[in-house]
Amino acid sequence: GRTDVDGCRDIFIEGSFLYWQPKENGLAIGVSSSSDLVTDPVKIFNFESNYKTGFKGAIGFHSNTDDWTVLASYIWFDRDTNTTINQALAFSSDWVNGTSVQVNARWDVDYNMFELSLSRDNYKGKRLILSPLAGLKGGWFNQKYNVTSLTNGAEASSDSWLIGPIVGTKGLWKLRGEFKVFTDISATLFYQDFYKVLYEEKNLTTEVFSTGIDMNKHYLVPNLNLAAGLNYGAYFFKDKFHVDFLVKYEFMNYWNQNQMRHLLNLLSFIRFNPGSFMLHGLTASMRIDF
Repeated sequence: GRTDVDGCRDIFIEGSFLYWQPKENGLAIGVSSSSDLVTDPVKIFNFESNYKTGFKGAIGFHSNTDDWTVLASYIWFDRDTNTTINQALAFSSDWVNGTSVQVNARWDVDYNMFELSLSRDNYKGKRLILSPLAGLKGGWFNQKYNVTSLTNGAEASSDSWLIGPIVGTKGLWKLRGEFKVFTDISATLFYQDFYKVLYEEKNLTTEVFSTGIDMNKHYLVPNLNLAAGLNYGAYFFKDKFHVDFLVKYEFMNYWNQNQMRHLLNLLSFIRFNPGSFMLHGLTASMRIDF
């Protein structure tokens, strides 16, 4: 079921362009003021993130032992996005003291993920190919969240590394010619060490800090990945090479990631489960076997 070029190396390389949107629960910027709850109900001002670009590289080989495939990959997604809220009436924010008619929020995401997996293609009928996989996944995930009003500024950050086993299944459903429908589902259980979580607030005029607190903690964190798309592949140069194109939609969910909001709520003695971090969007890939 796997790609089989006419050569002795059986190596492949893959490059991907990512167009993903990062999202995280618990990044709400503030709450509006209201003089009449009937005609002007209170509004929550959420942080709005944008789609950003990233890259993925992979290299692998096909083993002569029972057609196993070994794959090593790396994802780089390091982006920032901004949201500014302007209102006629001053409003409050959990992140900074006092009220203001303007609050700006900036979220920096530094996401780096490695994966080493072992898989094997299996035909299930005439058109379906399933590839069960297992391996190891890990990396580091750092984020910063800066919230600034006209008088005060706050900076929250979370630095962590994570590692854990991954299991999943990839599927290909053959269409006409060399076109195929691609699906992918995988899950990981990470050990994640949040070695530095920080929250600070200061007055922008006096530069005096009013709050400063940090913590560290570790979790077992589940992760779910889903993908679906369209694949096309073809042999060339007397079957010595094979090129493969794939466009897919991906969704990833990492539980218990917003330790910044968790730390902020601890200051107010509020119970809050750390919010999930999500990535979703399009991935365009090209792979060459030789």
